[in-house]
Parts: sequence; C-alpha cells; structure tokens
Amino acid sequence: MVVTEVIHNLFKNHIRNVLVITHKIINKPHYRLSHEEKIEIGDIETSKRLHSLIPKQKIQRLVNTGEFSHSIEQLMKGFKLQFPQHRDYLEHYYKNSVQTYSDFERKIGFKIITPNSDETTQFHALNHIKFFQLGPADAIHLALTAQHNINYFATLDSDFVHTYYSEVSIGTVRILKVA
Repeated sequence: MVVTEVIHNLFKNHIRNVLVITHKIINKPHYRLSHEEKIEIGDIETSKRLHSLIPKQKIQRLVNTGEFSHSIEQLMKGFKLQFPQHRDYLEHYYKNSVQTYSDFERKIGFKIITPNSDETTQFHALNHIKFFQLGPADAIHLALTAQHNINYFATLDSDFVHTYYSEVSIGTVRILKVA
C-alpha cells in the first residue's frame, strides 16, 4: 500500500507539472521547452487535451500559487471518456511515475521492505487513529513500522507536519518528515 501511495502522489505531481508546462506553451507562443520539460510533458497534443479539461481559473491558480483543487483521478477519467482514441498516450505519465519511484528506490541507499499486516496491525492502527488523530492509511503505515521493529518512519505526508510529531516518538518509532 505504501509504494502505491507514493507512486500515486508522484503521478499527481507529474500531471500538475504537465499542466503548468502546457499552460506556458499555450500562453507564450515562443516558449521553448527545456530538455527536462520535454521529457516531463511527453506528447504535447495529449498535454493540451488534458489542459482543455480543466477550468481556466483552476489552471491559473495552479500556475500562480501551486494549489490545485481539481481531482487528478477525475481528470484522467474525463480524458479517457472524452478522448478514448488517445488513451494510450497517457501511458507516458503512468510509466514516468513508476520510473521516478524506481529511480528513487535504487538511489536511496537503504533497504526498503514491504511488511505484511495482520490483526495486531489493525488493532494498533485503530489506536493510532484514536490517540494520535491520524487518518486510516497513516495509522496502518505507522502500526506496520512499529510492529516490524523499524526505528524510523519517513513520510512525505502533510499529516505529520505538526511539531507534535517531531517531539514525540510512537513506541520506538521516530517520525522523519522528508518533505
């Protein structure tokens, strides 16, 4: 579950970047893509189709503030319904997200494991929800970390941004906020 959640977040960020780059292309006729942007965007016509499905004010807010209130999942579903003959072009974005994760895993420099959960995990997760005010997915991740005697829990998640989580250890687990 953790790996798929990370890949999903990478995918959403990738699509946000594609929308911003596409906005620049559409609004600045002489805009020249960098090498990295060309890789990021993939097929320009596909990115323009994605861009066309988002209200202009939402795109503008994304460009200006980095905030995006549109569901990436709904955007992808909308694309597949609106442009079924171009569905295969989306593969670039999915592959890019998986590749980014694979590159990260290879370069990180420490062992990554995928632990199994059981009834004990569920019990501890429910307690984490109650006592630490965590969402279910975060509670499961934290319970798995403790159950498998892992000392550090690295997270990209904003649920752990509060200083409370910096000051407390949950069992022997220390929470590391990566972003």
